Amino acid sequence: MSDVSSETCDQPPSAIDPALREKKRARPPSAKTRAIRGVVGAWLTRGCMFLIAFFMTPFMVRSLGHEQYGIWTLVMSLTGIFVLIDMGLDGATQKYIAQFHTQGNMAAVNRVFVTSMVYYWGLAAVLVIVSIIVAFFFPYVFPAETISRSTLRIVVILSAVTIAIKLAAQSFRAALTALHRFDVNQAGIASQSLLQAAATFVVLSFGGGLVELSAAFLAVVLAGRVTSVIVARRVLPGFSTSLSHFDVETFKLIFRFGAVVAPAAAINKLTDNIGNLVIGVVLGPSSVVYYSVSESLVSKAREIGQGIVGVVAPSASRLEAKGQTQSLFTLMVVSSRILAAFSLATAGLLVIHGRAFLSLWMGASFADNSYGVLCVLAMALVARMASMPLRAILRGTATVRVLLIGAIVELVTIALSVMILVPTLGYVGMAWAVLVGQIASAVLYLPYATCTALGFTCSRYQVQVWPRALFVGAIVLAASGPLAWFFAAKTWLSLACHSLCGATATALGTFFSCLSASQRRDVLTALHFRNRPHAAERATV
Repeated sequence: MSDVSSETCDQPPSAIDPALREKKRARPPSAKTRAIRGVVGAWLTRGCMFLIAFFMTPFMVRSLGHEQYGIWTLVMSLTGIFVLIDMGLDGATQKYIAQFHTQGNMAAVNRVFVTSMVYYWGLAAVLVIVSIIVAFFFPYVFPAETISRSTLRIVVILSAVTIAIKLAAQSFRAALTALHRFDVNQAGIASQSLLQAAATFVVLSFGGGLVELSAAFLAVVLAGRVTSVIVARRVLPGFSTSLSHFDVETFKLIFRFGAVVAPAAAINKLTDNIGNLVIGVVLGPSSVVYYSVSESLVSKAREIGQGIVGVVAPSASRLEAKGQTQSLFTLMVVSSRILAAFSLATAGLLVIHGRAFLSLWMGASFADNSYGVLCVLAMALVARMASMPLRAILRGTATVRVLLIGAIVELVTIALSVMILVPTLGYVGMAWAVLVGQIASAVLYLPYATCTALGFTCSRYQVQVWPRALFVGAIVLAASGPLAWFFAAKTWLSLACHSLCGATATALGTFFSCLSASQRRDVLTALHFRNRPHAAERATV
């Protein structure tokens, strides 16, 4: 027996156990690996979307003009608020599918999945009806000098139907997120963004207007959702779309959770879109462009953070279901630390290079009007992004009372600030109002309230998050500040070099400062797209 073992150990690994190697190769990636790949995939997707916005925004402003582009932004903001009709269903679906799937209860998973699917169909139908009413009043609230009322109404209805199509297929995306199949979702988002950009270019190049653009977006979303449903049905194991799984008690379960989450989600969505709407009402559609362009840059950076947040909520639900409190705290600390570091670095780069970027991108006169908005919103970005993991964990653990209070604090603070600042400072005042709201909610309230609700110590959380995040921000400023001071960016090439320097400092600083050695190994292993063998298998080999 010993001779056989000795002889086996002398053989190369490739000749020892092919069956073991095949089993290792076939083993599905762990939840941690899927989560890490999901974050990286989301970042790549958001980067793709940023590049699309980078090339398409100046083209759309030149093709449509300030007023039509302002109307388009207002319609997108308004229809973005339409998703409030979701009533928290997306979070409820993700939570309970992740929870029941972890417990191995596929019957309950299918009940949640099918019940939410039917629920979404009903919401989509209601949305179309509501949009007809909203479309009638839209021209009176946002009057345009060069666009007819009928055109405005058609654009609003087409855009609302586009949102309704997204809602009708949302249960599939929620299920994919709950099971950590972020790769499928991110592929769908990236392909849809590319198709929408291509459609925009074709429509505007051939002289099309807002109606044609809305119709093109609707067609792209319809094709994308049909494709995503087909793919989801192939990659979701054990899922059934049979209406026989619809269950009234399950409907009550997800509705109760959604009804509690919905007010907070509604307020957050409203505050995300309120800037453009307030400026459109107070200053007119033509003034929206100066705020919306800077806001879009900041929102693209914020969307990169969604790559982490999209992983946090279902992971928190799984950890809560397993009773792993310490792992839940680690998840909260690490995700907050990464997003705080990233937001500090991003805000610094936007302040340092923002004027040069806007001048090269949209023109010097545009930069004079928009740079102040960009700087203030960059500061608000830090507060918002650092609190995003807290919001995700509160949703994942169904600790929604804290979410609701935080959302109310933010909305009331912004509303009071708007009444004071917008009439005196214009669209820059709107940016200051957003910053004040974020300070009140994300900085002063949410960290303490979240830690208290989950049984953690707030001071311990703050100490583990902010020193390392500030260190990363300092590294980025030290790398980018002097470079911008002595070698001002006057061309796209020089600006690209400056940005690359800042991005490299951000990536390296975040990787080595915000992650422990074991976490760095997990990231590198996941990015190899190979499953590391278990200790028992290595011992056998």
